[in-house]
Amino acid sequence: MTSSGLYPKTDSTPRTVLTKGISGIGKTFSVQKFIFDWAEGKANQDVDFMLLLPFWELDLIKDDKYNLHVLLCRFYPELEDLNLKMYKECKVVFILDGLDENREFFKSEKLYDKGMKSSVGELISDLINGKLLPSAHIWITTRPAAAKDTTTQHFDRVTEIQGFNDLQIEEHFRKRISDQDQANEIILHIKSFRSLYVMCHIPFFCHITATVFEKMIGNPVSGELPKTLTEIYSCFVLNKAEDINEARPVKLSHSDEQTIVALGELAFNHLRDNAVIAEKMLLHYGIAISEEAKHSQVLKFVLREEKPMIADLNCYRFLHSGVQQFLAALYFLNSYTCLGIPKFHPVQDSQLPHDRTSADTLNTEEFDVNPQQQNTLHDMFRVALDNALKSHDGHLDLFLRFLLGLSLYYSQNSLSQLIGASEHSEENIQKTIRYIKYIIRNKKKSFPHPQCINLLHCLAELRDYSFEEEMQKLLSSSNSAEDQLSIAQCSVLAHLVQVSGAVHEELNVGKLCSIPAGQERLISVLQYFKKVLLVKCWIISTTLDTLISALKSPDSHLIELDLSHNNFTGAQLTSLCCALRSSRLQSLNLSHVNLSIIPQMGEFHWLNFMSGDIQPLCNDFLDSIKRTTTGVSHTILIYTPWSSAEW
Repeated sequence: MTSSGLYPKTDSTPRTVLTKGISGIGKTFSVQKFIFDWAEGKANQDVDFMLLLPFWELDLIKDDKYNLHVLLCRFYPELEDLNLKMYKECKVVFILDGLDENREFFKSEKLYDKGMKSSVGELISDLINGKLLPSAHIWITTRPAAAKDTTTQHFDRVTEIQGFNDLQIEEHFRKRISDQDQANEIILHIKSFRSLYVMCHIPFFCHITATVFEKMIGNPVSGELPKTLTEIYSCFVLNKAEDINEARPVKLSHSDEQTIVALGELAFNHLRDNAVIAEKMLLHYGIAISEEAKHSQVLKFVLREEKPMIADLNCYRFLHSGVQQFLAALYFLNSYTCLGIPKFHPVQDSQLPHDRTSADTLNTEEFDVNPQQQNTLHDMFRVALDNALKSHDGHLDLFLRFLLGLSLYYSQNSLSQLIGASEHSEENIQKTIRYIKYIIRNKKKSFPHPQCINLLHCLAELRDYSFEEEMQKLLSSSNSAEDQLSIAQCSVLAHLVQVSGAVHEELNVGKLCSIPAGQERLISVLQYFKKVLLVKCWIISTTLDTLISALKSPDSHLIELDLSHNNFTGAQLTSLCCALRSSRLQSLNLSHVNLSIIPQMGEFHWLNFMSGDIQPLCNDFLDSIKRTTTGVSHTILIYTPWSSAEW
């Protein structure tokens, strides 16, 4: 990544860039590479100062009072003798890594003097907003959930790190596994389980998977290869708990068992805040960090030691949020099976987000649970599911997947020391599977797209693939659904289309779903279809943006689009026409379109937009336009060639 990539020289004003990416996708690595290339003289040589300020370190001193120069000197003592004018005269790039570590830095008291003392939060906020050092460039990284809490007005550009592509996943395993036959076996195994393959686009998870498979492949005592996310992490914990080269089945020592449970409690209590862990916090949970303990395989696996630039102290952080959520789920299930203590309060149905405009015809009697009495494993799972869906930032998504996955026999056999005996039964598992499917099919509910996909992954953790097969069958049956899809089902269908990358013949959006939010999620993948019908879809502004984005995609396979029986404004259709110019369409149906032209847009201006490359697609449409004059404005009445009735 280069300086010109983040801050183009053609811009007349400083650029503020926000880079989003899920945990483990490579945000911090990108930052380190960016700085390293600059320091090595390989790139970004137009930059005079590159100053990294990690949010987790800023959080340690967020209530202290500083002026900007003194704050920077806390991180970089070399700046103490710097003339303050240099901040304005030199090109400075501030890199603020990990906004999700503290989201309060956008609250400001409008400071304008870099010599004025204020709290760290206020200083950083004013730096981001351009009230301090407006000539400086700012690069911020964050997880998507934290980005939702910030307004786009702070940023001139928003980018996203996508992680490994399919080719890079294969390259990673071929480099890690020296035996190429074994590497091929691993790649084929992962591709056969969609939830694993999707996760392997995250570099950190790809590393964990390679570590597990590298030990297991070809080892006669290892058993079958993991098929779920939970099984991967279970094997990773056990491998790291003992000598990584040990071939025999792992049995945790009593000391390791106590340490993992204690770390699980710490992980569970800090699921939301991803805390920086001081040694006194570890002591509070009964974990003593002695020299001997620092060499423990368990602690090496779970925690990484951090050395803040601003203070001479030892602190720790979980190696990755996935590790933290796995341990939290392990502790939660241990508490339930050993102590019978549910940690969540039941969520009432009315607290979940939903759309009351659509009737729900599903039978809910099976899922009635007494909030005061959570006696079965399914009751506990239902409460956990409801709480995870109530969380809009998705901080419980992985936790939920691990919790469900740990309930299966496979995980209990390998981690029985930590989980304890549970009343596992096929009835409990099947009832939970039916409840998840009920949530996905429920037309009253409207959950964010990532949470809908997480529900599909939850089914995979329970080794149930019937719902995925049902959606795949729908794709191959000319969209012939027995009933219209819910919003969550639309999310699942769109996800399956996207991750497969296969090209399909036809998508009839209106036939599949009549809810605008569901239609929008289907429209997001229309580039994977040759023919798309959006008849009577009543396209709204957000749906139109999604449609335009898909039309502009250079990888689009769409050649036939039906937009008949829709209601557009002049501005909307103008935007659509601009997108059509860069599309690969060969056929466009605009019959029975009711066009409400805004007064500022004359009909001849509209016809100009419809000329050139677009006209061959719309000849019948253009030939059927009749114009009437009404006062000072123009109204366009649209007819189809085969109809004599006005819309």
